Amino acid sequence: MIAMRLLIDMDGVVADFLSHWCEVFNERYNQKLKPSDIKTWRMHESIPGATQEACEDLIWEPGFFFNLKPIPGAIKAIEQLHEQGHEIVFVTSCLAGHADKHAWLKRYFSFPVRVTFTAEKYLVKGDVLIDDYMVNLQQWQAEWPDGMPICFAAHYNEQWQGLRAYDWDSVSMLIAFWGLR
Repeated sequence: MIAMRLLIDMDGVVADFLSHWCEVFNERYNQKLKPSDIKTWRMHESIPGATQEACEDLIWEPGFFFNLKPIPGAIKAIEQLHEQGHEIVFVTSCLAGHADKHAWLKRYFSFPVRVTFTAEKYLVKGDVLIDDYMVNLQQWQAEWPDGMPICFAAHYNEQWQGLRAYDWDSVSMLIAFWGLR
């Protein structure tokens, strides 16, 4: 297998952003939201009467990102990909919580963590981009047509027409297949 540079989004791919966000939102606004209730990237569009500000304010709270739980299988799979010789670069958009996100990565991974904070992920060169936001995948694919964008499946990205991974076993298989080409 060829060693590759793997660009990996954090929220919704490695860290379970949406479950934690729903817990905090429900507590604050006395709601009963589940992650499956969020059908669009802009969360407020899925919640009757919610404003964008009310939905986004939660992520500005200290510790919000540090308290996310890992996506099942993510830590083990990424550690294995690193052990196989792949370069791992976490690429995450971040309005808030830079220190929390960096501390979260250092807490869960045994290898030296490399992270790039940017909303313009298409500027980062890699062989593979794993993300849950279709716009990031589309822009990156346009900039790096020889790369492999993998959409980490969620209710809000079901329209994605390219490769989809429903779990980290799927991600690992797609990367192994891509490395054989």
